[in-house]
Amino acid sequence: MTNFVEQVPAHDPDADDDIALAATALDAFIPVAGPVLAGLLERNQRKRSALAQHEFNLSVARELDKRNASGDGPELTVADLIDSDEFNATFERLAREARESSSRDKRRRLAAATAKSGEWSQFSASLRTQFARLVVSLDDLSVFLLHYFMSPAAWLEAHGLQASYPPQRGGSPEDPLVTVFGAAPTEWGAPVKQAIADMNLAGLTDVDLELGREGDDYLQRGTTPKGELFLQYISEPYSKDAPIPLVI
Repeated sequence: MTNFVEQVPAHDPDADDDIALAATALDAFIPVAGPVLAGLLERNQRKRSALAQHEFNLSVARELDKRNASGDGPELTVADLIDSDEFNATFERLAREARESSSRDKRRRLAAATAKSGEWSQFSASLRTQFARLVVSLDDLSVFLLHYFMSPAAWLEAHGLQASYPPQRGGSPEDPLVTVFGAAPTEWGAPVKQAIADMNLAGLTDVDLELGREGDDYLQRGTTPKGELFLQYISEPYSKDAPIPLVI
């Protein structure tokens, strides 16, 4: 069986240091702090970018190895990747996004999406095109909300917060989020509402945060089947365990 992780060249941080030190030596003769600092920052960014690319390569390889180990379709080989225009184009685009992202979770999602971007994917070509765009635009908060609205009641119970929101209580889908985020809506309302609006438009959620409901209807699922497919596309873990992202 092909082992993609073994195909990824090792990353040599010492080599990066040697390059940076050699380049800095010349700048050190220039008695102007500005250019020297700018040069140091630029070289540091190149080093970070090289490391981020290496980590992305490994993440994609791990996803491909998991796919092969699952037996989900014919075994993928290196030749399959080389021959796939879709995979190569997606790899270049999402690798660039990964290098520029400060979120480790987003970099992992980008790698998972890359591994599923080929003719071998279980997702249709149309969904792959849509999802490849969405994995770039959706942030950690959006993905958390997709998880949370898979089953608000299950998430609240898993995190010990269900006591304040019994089934007979009634209310709006927004009410429990006060406890989830530990702050008033004035603190998190704007980014959450924007995230929900964007995902409603994309068909990933069907949520009206301010709609009052009776009984346990305010705890009903708001993530659509398409939203659930997107979570599978980015290889997300079980939704009730999703951690709360920093939003305020």
